[in-house]
Amino acid sequence: MSNKSRIRSVVRSRVTKWSRLLFLIASILLLAAEAQAATYYVRPNGNDDGRGKSSRRAFRTIKKAASVAGNGDLVLVAPGNYTDTVNIRREQSSRRLEFRATDPGKVVISGQVNVVDSNHVVFTGFQFAGNAERFLVWQGSYDGTLANCKFLGGRQALLMTSGSLTLDECELVDFTSDGIQIDGEAKLTIKKSRISGCTGSAISMLKNAGVVLDDSNLIDNTGDGIHVEVVKDTIPVTGGSCECTGTSPLSMKRDAYALLANVTPQTAAYRQAISEARSAINSSLNSRKWKDGWHVTVTAGPKVYEKSKEAIEKLHAVFTDDIDFLVHPD
Repeated sequence: MSNKSRIRSVVRSRVTKWSRLLFLIASILLLAAEAQAATYYVRPNGNDDGRGKSSRRAFRTIKKAASVAGNGDLVLVAPGNYTDTVNIRREQSSRRLEFRATDPGKVVISGQVNVVDSNHVVFTGFQFAGNAERFLVWQGSYDGTLANCKFLGGRQALLMTSGSLTLDECELVDFTSDGIQIDGEAKLTIKKSRISGCTGSAISMLKNAGVVLDDSNLIDNTGDGIHVEVVKDTIPVTGGSCECTGTSPLSMKRDAYALLANVTPQTAAYRQAISEARSAINSSLNSRKWKDGWHVTVTAGPKVYEKSKEAIEKLHAVFTDDIDFLVHPD
């Protein structure tokens, strides 16, 4: 091979390598651009025919924003009352989709929001209020969060059929039915939240489900604090170190009261603790305000009952300081 041929061969080889490298870089940049999160804006006087990517060209409805926003995107919603029905259904991803009120408490959703097969969906700072049959339906969606949201009035705040959801610093007040209905194998975590004023129970679990309570209040509801319709050999309600399998706080108190009547006291302190526990349970059962809520009154705790495993399990559900979410009187 001549020198000129060898030179041409080397040049072609190097050009091919550079071409491949440039193509690879261009592909990476293109994928990065496609993956970049977008921010969409919504305001009452916006226009759904626009692009929604600036506050001046915002969408008018949350429904429109939900239809175009994708994984990793943020939707900023300005103060106002939004009556549209919102349907969120998107491709499964580990990246979250957040809807955020720009002025927490002043962005009102009065229509129903349906979150279906969509993981990592977050609502922050909204107020749900109006006459909707229910404000939020959660189905097949995992690792969702409602943060600093209020649900006021209407028939029901939330229906869950499957998936997992966390309520963090939320308030649910004055519903004509149960505040939350869990009708399926779903997991609900409630942190630093309050459910009160429901004509039914605060939480009604109609099938095999799980609820984790942390530093929350379920009070002043006509029905039970937590009502479990069907339990399939599981522990549906947990909180801190507490595990309880009763159908409701009311029934668990009655069970504990009856159980303590059959425990044989072996020391004076033991007899005194049992007497205090029965008195406290009876007082709570006779109180309209506390009969359907968890209520801590016995300071001695279940250590006094160490010779009765069953008593300890019952009393853990009613009388221990280990459970930070228990209802305390004002």
